[in-house]
Amino acid sequence: MVSTRFRLVRLLHRSDMSTIVLCEDAQRDSYSVIKALNPDLVDDELVCSRFVQEADVLEALDHPGIVPVLARGQTHEGSPFYAMPYFPRGSLADRLMDPDSLTTDVVVGFGLEVLDALDHVHREGVIHRDIKPGNVLLDDSDVAVLCDFGIASLDSARSTMQGAELATPGYAPPEQIADPRKAEARSDLYALGVTLFVLATGRRAVELVRPATRQASLGRLSAGLGRCVRRATEPSLSARYSSAADMADALAELLT
Repeated sequence: MVSTRFRLVRLLHRSDMSTIVLCEDAQRDSYSVIKALNPDLVDDELVCSRFVQEADVLEALDHPGIVPVLARGQTHEGSPFYAMPYFPRGSLADRLMDPDSLTTDVVVGFGLEVLDALDHVHREGVIHRDIKPGNVLLDDSDVAVLCDFGIASLDSARSTMQGAELATPGYAPPEQIADPRKAEARSDLYALGVTLFVLATGRRAVELVRPATRQASLGRLSAGLGRCVRRATEPSLSARYSSAADMADALAELLT
Protein backbone atom coordinates (compact mmCIF):
# COMPACT_ATOMS: atom_id res chain seq x y z
CA MET A 1 0.00 0.00 0.00
CA VAL A 2 2.60 2.56 1.06
CA SER A 3 5.97 0.80 1.31
CA THR A 4 7.54 -2.57 1.96
CA ARG A 5 7.72 -1.60 5.64
CA PHE A 6 3.96 -1.84 6.14
CA ARG A 7 1.63 -4.77 5.41
CA LEU A 8 -2.10 -4.09 5.45
CA VAL A 9 -4.04 -5.99 8.12
CA ARG A 10 -7.48 -4.39 8.06
CA LEU A 11 -9.45 -1.21 7.57
CA LEU A 12 -10.12 0.70 10.79
CA HIS A 13 -12.03 3.75 9.57
CA ARG A 14 -12.88 5.61 6.38
CA SER A 15 -14.24 9.15 6.20
CA ASP A 16 -14.89 11.57 3.38
CA MET A 17 -11.37 12.91 3.86
CA SER A 18 -9.11 10.03 4.87
CA THR A 19 -8.69 6.30 5.35
CA ILE A 20 -7.14 4.73 8.45
CA VAL A 21 -5.78 1.19 8.30
CA LEU A 22 -4.02 -1.18 10.69
CA CYS A 23 -0.70 -2.49 9.40
CA GLU A 24 2.09 -4.79 10.46
CA ASP A 25 5.18 -2.63 10.83
CA ALA A 26 8.30 -4.61 9.88
CA GLN A 27 10.62 -1.94 11.24
CA ARG A 28 9.04 -1.92 14.69
CA ASP A 29 8.02 -5.61 14.74
CA SER A 30 4.63 -4.41 15.89
CA TYR A 31 1.41 -2.89 14.61
CA SER A 32 1.12 0.65 13.34
CA VAL A 33 -1.78 2.72 12.07
CA ILE A 34 -1.60 4.55 8.76
CA LYS A 35 -3.75 7.55 7.97
CA ALA A 36 -3.87 8.46 4.28
CA LEU A 37 -5.69 11.18 2.38
CA ASN A 38 -8.31 9.72 0.06
CA PRO A 39 -6.99 9.63 -3.53
CA ASP A 40 -9.88 11.68 -4.94
CA LEU A 41 -8.81 14.64 -2.76
CA VAL A 42 -5.17 14.86 -3.79
CA ASP A 43 -5.91 17.68 -6.24
CA ASP A 44 -7.87 19.68 -3.65
CA GLU A 45 -5.20 22.09 -2.43
CA LEU A 46 -7.04 23.18 0.72
CA VAL A 47 -7.88 19.67 1.90
CA CYS A 48 -4.44 18.33 0.99
CA SER A 49 -2.66 21.15 2.81
CA ARG A 50 -4.87 20.59 5.87
CA PHE A 51 -3.89 16.92 5.92
CA VAL A 52 -0.19 17.70 5.52
CA GLN A 53 -0.45 20.34 8.26
CA GLU A 54 -1.81 17.73 10.67
CA ALA A 55 1.29 15.59 10.16
CA ASP A 56 3.53 18.67 10.42
CA VAL A 57 1.95 19.64 13.74
CA LEU A 58 2.24 16.13 15.18
CA GLU A 59 5.90 15.91 14.19
CA ALA A 60 6.65 19.24 15.85
CA LEU A 61 4.85 18.40 19.11
CA ASP A 62 7.29 16.11 20.89
CA HIS A 63 5.43 15.11 24.05
CA PRO A 64 4.57 11.70 25.58
CA GLY A 65 0.91 12.70 25.79
CA ILE A 66 0.65 13.36 22.04
CA VAL A 67 0.59 10.61 19.44
CA PRO A 68 3.92 10.56 17.52
CA VAL A 69 4.49 10.31 13.79
CA LEU A 70 6.52 7.20 12.92
CA ALA A 71 6.81 7.70 9.17
CA ARG A 72 5.52 9.84 6.33
CA GLY A 73 5.28 9.47 2.59
CA GLN A 74 2.96 8.92 -0.34
CA THR A 75 0.81 5.96 -1.27
CA HIS A 76 1.05 4.31 -4.68
CA GLU A 77 -1.90 6.51 -5.69
CA GLY A 78 0.03 9.64 -4.76
CA SER A 79 -1.86 10.42 -1.56
CA PRO A 80 0.08 11.74 1.44
CA PHE A 81 0.09 9.48 4.49
CA TYR A 82 1.61 9.26 7.93
CA ALA A 83 2.03 6.34 10.32
CA MET A 84 1.33 6.30 14.07
CA PRO A 85 1.56 3.67 16.81
CA TYR A 86 -1.42 1.39 17.26
CA PHE A 87 -3.34 1.82 20.52
CA PRO A 88 -5.25 -1.45 21.06
CA ARG A 89 -7.01 -0.09 24.15
CA GLY A 90 -8.83 2.38 21.90
CA SER A 91 -10.01 5.81 22.98
CA LEU A 92 -11.92 7.36 25.84
CA ALA A 93 -15.01 7.00 23.67
CA ASP A 94 -14.49 3.24 23.83
CA ARG A 95 -13.95 3.48 27.59
CA LEU A 96 -17.49 4.84 27.90
CA MET A 97 -18.64 1.27 27.22
CA ASP A 98 -17.35 0.41 30.72
CA PRO A 99 -18.91 3.19 32.81
CA ASP A 100 -18.22 1.50 36.15
CA SER A 101 -14.49 1.99 35.56
CA LEU A 102 -14.91 5.75 35.14
CA THR A 103 -14.90 6.84 38.77
CA THR A 104 -14.42 10.51 39.55
CA ASP A 105 -10.74 9.97 40.39
CA VAL A 106 -10.16 8.11 37.12
CA VAL A 107 -11.89 10.85 35.12
CA VAL A 108 -9.88 13.53 36.91
CA GLY A 109 -6.70 11.57 36.20
CA PHE A 110 -7.47 11.46 32.49
CA GLY A 111 -8.23 15.17 32.60
CA LEU A 112 -4.84 15.92 34.15
CA GLU A 113 -3.05 13.85 31.51
CA VAL A 114 -4.82 15.65 28.67
CA LEU A 115 -4.13 19.03 30.30
CA ASP A 116 -0.43 18.22 30.51
CA ALA A 117 -0.45 17.59 26.76
CA LEU A 118 -2.56 20.68 26.08
CA ASP A 119 -0.20 22.85 28.11
CA HIS A 120 2.59 21.79 25.75
CA VAL A 121 0.38 22.20 22.67
CA HIS A 122 -0.66 25.72 23.62
CA ARG A 123 2.89 26.77 24.49
CA GLU A 124 3.85 25.74 20.97
CA GLY A 125 1.20 28.05 19.54
CA VAL A 126 -1.21 25.29 18.49
CA ILE A 127 -4.94 25.05 19.25
CA HIS A 128 -6.37 21.54 18.90
CA ARG A 129 -10.01 22.63 18.31
CA ASP A 130 -11.47 19.13 18.53
CA ILE A 131 -11.03 17.78 22.06
CA LYS A 132 -13.54 14.98 22.70
CA PRO A 133 -13.46 11.38 23.99
CA GLY A 134 -12.80 9.91 20.55
CA ASN A 135 -9.65 11.99 20.14
CA VAL A 136 -7.99 10.79 23.34
CA LEU A 137 -6.32 7.38 22.99
CA LEU A 138 -5.21 5.08 25.81
CA ASP A 139 -1.76 3.50 25.81
CA ASP A 140 -0.83 0.13 27.29
CA SER A 141 -0.58 1.73 30.75
CA ASP A 142 -4.03 3.32 30.41
CA VAL A 143 -2.51 6.79 30.04
CA ALA A 144 -4.30 9.34 27.87
CA VAL A 145 -2.63 10.32 24.59
CA LEU A 146 -4.03 13.16 22.49
CA CYS A 147 -4.54 12.54 18.77
CA ASP A 148 -6.26 13.87 15.64
CA PHE A 149 -4.92 17.34 14.97
CA GLY A 150 -6.75 17.45 11.65
CA ILE A 151 -8.43 20.80 12.35
CA ALA A 152 -5.78 22.27 14.63
CA SER A 153 -4.81 25.88 14.05
CA LEU A 154 -1.43 27.55 14.33
CA ASP A 155 -0.83 31.07 15.59
CA SER A 156 0.86 31.79 12.28
CA ALA A 157 -1.98 30.37 10.17
CA ARG A 158 -5.28 31.06 11.91
CA SER A 159 -6.85 32.44 8.75
CA THR A 160 -6.20 29.32 6.66
CA MET A 161 -8.74 27.13 8.39
CA GLN A 162 -12.31 28.20 7.78
CA GLY A 163 -15.76 26.69 7.85
CA ALA A 164 -18.38 25.89 10.48
CA GLU A 165 -17.82 22.19 9.83
CA LEU A 166 -14.70 22.48 11.98
CA ALA A 167 -16.81 22.54 15.14
CA THR A 168 -17.99 19.34 16.86
CA PRO A 169 -21.55 19.94 18.13
CA GLY A 170 -21.76 19.81 21.89
CA TYR A 171 -18.01 20.10 22.46
CA ALA A 172 -17.14 23.27 20.55
CA PRO A 173 -17.52 26.51 22.55
CA PRO A 174 -19.67 29.44 21.37
CA GLU A 175 -16.76 31.45 19.95
CA GLN A 176 -15.60 28.50 17.83
CA ILE A 177 -19.07 27.80 16.53
CA ALA A 178 -19.42 31.45 15.53
CA ASP A 179 -16.02 31.51 13.81
CA PRO A 180 -13.49 28.62 13.95
CA ARG A 181 -10.67 31.14 13.52
CA LYS A 182 -11.51 32.63 16.93
CA ALA A 183 -10.74 29.41 18.79
CA GLU A 184 -7.96 29.80 21.36
CA ALA A 185 -6.46 27.90 24.29
CA ARG A 186 -9.52 28.43 26.47
CA SER A 187 -11.65 26.94 23.69
CA ASP A 188 -9.79 23.64 24.12
CA LEU A 189 -10.38 23.84 27.88
CA TYR A 190 -14.11 24.23 27.25
CA ALA A 191 -14.13 21.08 25.10
CA LEU A 192 -12.17 19.21 27.74
CA GLY A 193 -14.66 20.28 30.39
CA VAL A 194 -17.48 18.83 28.28
CA THR A 195 -15.42 15.68 27.78
CA LEU A 196 -14.98 15.22 31.53
CA PHE A 197 -18.73 15.64 32.00
CA VAL A 198 -19.49 12.97 29.39
CA LEU A 199 -16.96 10.56 30.90
CA ALA A 200 -18.21 11.03 34.45
CA THR A 201 -21.92 10.82 33.67
CA GLY A 202 -22.29 8.92 30.41
CA ARG A 203 -24.71 11.62 29.30
CA ARG A 204 -24.72 13.49 25.99
CA ALA A 205 -22.52 16.56 25.65
CA VAL A 206 -25.44 18.73 24.55
CA GLU A 207 -27.14 18.24 27.94
CA LEU A 208 -24.35 20.19 29.63
CA VAL A 209 -24.20 23.10 27.21
CA ARG A 210 -27.95 23.53 26.70
CA PRO A 211 -29.14 26.29 29.10
CA ALA A 212 -32.33 24.44 29.98
CA THR A 213 -30.48 21.33 31.21
CA ARG A 214 -27.10 22.74 32.25
CA GLN A 215 -27.77 23.11 35.98
CA ALA A 216 -29.26 19.65 36.33
CA SER A 217 -26.39 18.18 34.33
CA LEU A 218 -23.78 19.76 36.59
CA GLY A 219 -25.65 18.29 39.54
CA ARG A 220 -24.84 14.81 38.24
CA LEU A 221 -21.15 15.41 39.01
CA SER A 222 -19.39 15.31 42.36
CA ALA A 223 -19.23 18.77 43.94
CA GLY A 224 -15.55 19.32 43.18
CA LEU A 225 -15.61 18.05 39.60
CA GLY A 226 -18.84 19.96 39.03
CA ARG A 227 -17.13 23.24 40.00
CA CYS A 228 -14.25 22.56 37.61
CA VAL A 229 -16.49 21.56 34.73
CA ARG A 230 -18.75 24.56 35.31
CA ARG A 231 -15.86 27.00 35.10
CA ALA A 232 -14.21 25.30 32.11
CA THR A 233 -17.48 25.42 30.15
CA GLU A 234 -18.59 28.95 30.91
CA PRO A 235 -19.94 30.57 27.71
CA SER A 236 -17.78 33.64 28.35
CA LEU A 237 -14.07 33.23 27.65
CA SER A 238 -13.10 35.51 30.52
CA ALA A 239 -14.97 33.33 33.03
CA ARG A 240 -13.05 30.16 32.16
CA TYR A 241 -9.69 28.94 33.41
CA SER A 242 -6.92 31.12 32.05
CA SER A 243 -4.71 28.23 30.91
CA ALA A 244 -4.29 24.46 30.90
CA ALA A 245 -1.96 24.77 33.90
CA ASP A 246 -4.59 26.79 35.78
CA MET A 247 -7.25 24.14 35.15
CA ALA A 248 -4.81 21.37 36.06
CA ASP A 249 -4.15 23.00 39.43
CA ALA A 250 -7.88 23.02 40.15
CA LEU A 251 -8.36 19.39 39.12
CA ALA A 252 -5.31 18.23 41.06
CA GLU A 253 -6.83 19.58 44.26
CA LEU A 254 -9.63 17.06 43.88
CA LEU A 255 -7.16 14.20 44.32
CA THR A 256 -5.47 15.49 47.48
